[in-house]
Amino acid sequence: MIAPTTQLSWPNAYRIVTSPSAPIAALSNLVARSEDLEELLEIEAITNPVARLARKGIANIPPEERIFGPGAALIMTPFVLPTVSRFSDGSFGVFYAGDELRTAGEERAYHLTQRLRESHEGQIVLRTEGYAYSVEVDCVLHDERRSATPAPPPEIYDLDSYDAAQRHGGLLRAEGSHGLVYESVRRPGFECAGIFRPKCIGNPRPAGVVYFDWDGAELTVVTV
Repeated sequence: MIAPTTQLSWPNAYRIVTSPSAPIAALSNLVARSEDLEELLEIEAITNPVARLARKGIANIPPEERIFGPGAALIMTPFVLPTVSRFSDGSFGVFYAGDELRTAGEERAYHLTQRLRESHEGQIVLRTEGYAYSVEVDCVLHDERRSATPAPPPEIYDLDSYDAAQRHGGLLRAEGSHGLVYESVRRPGFECAGIFRPKCIGNPRPAGVVYFDWDGAELTVVTV
């Protein structure tokens, strides 16, 4: 059963980028020029591996849903360079954002912790720098909060397995959904949005720096 919809209007929704900024930098000039986007990606892909991936990803975004101009790369990058996530199997992009900076930080911290525990870095002390930015979200989304009627499948909130959530997200997107609002899994009592359409998002702007301190076993989020 498809979830009910709700108008979500967040003047400040937060996202944190901790991966190298090369993907965003590589796309910044490209997404600023709408009329030449696909041609530019084709040319850039000859020497730029990020552009080669973006060329495939852009095919998932209809021309009328693409956005351009200042800051557009911050919004477009998750869509043109999709990754496996809670609500996507990696075949399409999702822009995730938290209702507060701390929410975004806790969600990001979980994934960083998993990566560090699986890598050689798991035995050393380090600090990872994350760049936070806020956006405006104003869109009709599917309501996957537990308080919704009907309630969402409980499996989409599994702490470890994304299988059910990915199937659910894929179904929603195939039905034309703009995305979903759901309860934060890593920060109970707060909310996140997973957005399928770039045009639901606007006005990206810096929101500070977040540090993730790893002591070899646990990760601490430090906002400044």
